[in-house]
Amino acid sequence: MLNKMMAAVLFSLFFFSTTATAHGGLSADKDLCLLSIGAYKMHFTGYQPDSSATKEFCEDIPATGLTIVAMDVMDRKLKDMPTEVRVIEGDAEAEPTEANTILHMPFKLYPTGNITFEHNFPKEGKFVGIVSIKDGDEVIVSRFPFAVGMGGGFPLWLLLVVVVAVGGAVAYKRMA
Repeated sequence: MLNKMMAAVLFSLFFFSTTATAHGGLSADKDLCLLSIGAYKMHFTGYQPDSSATKEFCEDIPATGLTIVAMDVMDRKLKDMPTEVRVIEGDAEAEPTEANTILHMPFKLYPTGNITFEHNFPKEGKFVGIVSIKDGDEVIVSRFPFAVGMGGGFPLWLLLVVVVAVGGAVAYKRMA
């Protein structure tokens, strides 16, 4: 009986899949966190060395504290375009002001194609990352809202447990 139950649970795992959803200008595509700036793309990764040094993220920041962000250009043309990075406190509709700007890296060239910064997020909250590029006379802006230390809702692992349990129970009843 236990073997049938294990077989049913394992069988139900074949029908479980996860999907990534876009988060403003960010998306997780085949384990690669992409930031879209118009037609251009950057690889985006964040780390928190004090809390989880080896775990990387590309959307919400899991906890408060020191955060290191690395952006790598995927389109070589971006190396020749001035880029600006800004982080503001507020919800998705917030506009940048001097009062809500917590990090600002003015327009400059990044000939290596790597943009990195560190910031200590002392409190939980909602923020917006803004990356702008100058493409000739045009400024192209990408905005991506994110949260710091706010949990992010229903944990994916709990959803997996529920789906496997329900799938296993259904499969077991059909086999009995």
